[in-house]
Amino acid sequence: MSELENVGCNRKKVCDYLGIGKSKYYELVDSGEFPNAYRCGNQFMVPFLDLLNFRERNRLFAPKDENKTA
Repeated sequence: MSELENVGCNRKKVCDYLGIGKSKYYELVDSGEFPNAYRCGNQFMVPFLDLLNFRERNRLFAPKDENKTA
């Protein structure tokens, strides 16, 4: 497992990565979509590996160029 997979991403990074807004972010955190999310101070941090797994399960959130078929 690389170090990048252990890095915790804050709300802004998660929203930018998935292309979602704050409301959807909190909805996903509250529903348990990021099982290893943890609180750091007053914010939730989501491990990058959780983001990769979520995006794999939900192709809807994949960046546009990854959805293209050859």
